[in-house]
Amino acid sequence: MPKICPFNALMYSDAGPWDTLCCPPYDVVSEREQLALESRGPYNAIRLERPLGGEPYKTAKTRLDAWLAQGVLRRDERAAYYMMEMDFSINEKRYTMRGFTARMELSPFSEGRVLPHEETMSRAKADRLALMEATGCNFSAIYGLYDDAGAAGEVLSAVSEAAPEIEFTMPDGTAHRLWRITDVGLQGRLTAALEDTPVFIADGHHRYETALEYRRRHGGDFVMATLVDINDPGLVVLPTHRVVTDCDAGVPERFLKAAQGVCSVEETELREPPDGAVIMYHNGRSYLFTFDGGRSAAYCGLDVAMLHGLILEPYFGIDTLSAQNKLGFTRDAGEAVEMVDGGKGQCAFMLAATKISQIREFSLAGEKMPQKSTYFYPKLITGLGFNEI
Repeated sequence: MPKICPFNALMYSDAGPWDTLCCPPYDVVSEREQLALESRGPYNAIRLERPLGGEPYKTAKTRLDAWLAQGVLRRDERAAYYMMEMDFSINEKRYTMRGFTARMELSPFSEGRVLPHEETMSRAKADRLALMEATGCNFSAIYGLYDDAGAAGEVLSAVSEAAPEIEFTMPDGTAHRLWRITDVGLQGRLTAALEDTPVFIADGHHRYETALEYRRRHGGDFVMATLVDINDPGLVVLPTHRVVTDCDAGVPERFLKAAQGVCSVEETELREPPDGAVIMYHNGRSYLFTFDGGRSAAYCGLDVAMLHGLILEPYFGIDTLSAQNKLGFTRDAGEAVEMVDGGKGQCAFMLAATKISQIREFSLAGEKMPQKSTYFYPKLITGLGFNEI
């Protein structure tokens, strides 16, 4: 595993209720949602993560400096690991997810200490690099998974017996708790527990690759990461459906005619597919596709990989580079259908949720899923601490 260490985070200091200060990561916040977040208070973290206006990166730097000078933000006096918990509900079931935030040493993927599972988009990386170069800060943590046979969990469970230092609930109903781990002995146990395990990136591929590029240009060996046991029962992954928004009008029909020779196709009334299958929606009708053969076992078992590799690229001309301009993404199958029916897309592909085990298998096999193959829910919150590079 890459080296991890405690750090002195930049933290809010009596700047208002925590639910007015924190926000989701920038990449899941629409402009309308951003305006709503900003209206909750003058110091919401979205104002640093993604400032509005013509010079957003300069604005972020000016704002960060002002908040430090005014005491809105302060640097923790003691280096800490920051343990967090999130309580949330989905499909009427309650979950708790636990992890801790650390500085994590940057390591190229080729070294095998940090393992990706998704492709990335160049536009998002250019944006994050400009923000890092302007501010010298990580505002959102990389979301990493580890498997240490429970040793770190013993430390975190002991810490959780004390009352949290920070506790609040966001408008979506997700409850957040935070503890500082400043005891040197406990810190040492956490560090030792993760020495021999790689980190699987769950979320934040763009930010991690950006941090590597920042290090190449400017130095700085560490990035802020929140690390969670890969066996944590609170880990939830939702599907991300695809809407084709830019293709010639006849492409979907031509594909349907040719698909019989590629995979099994049958008309269906389903909106969400079973594992290992994809549903295509076009002209008011739905079609179920199942695949077999062609790549590694990990690849062939993953519907989103087969969708991109066997359908979108060869038949629709949508590869990794063009996907950011020719696909729309949504977690709601109903919304995908509405986009097509409303003329905002030519067809939609509905997917099953990627399993945690598939993420591990893909990463260890050295293969990458298409971008936006996983959506970990809920997203790690931004605002509970920032890291100066």
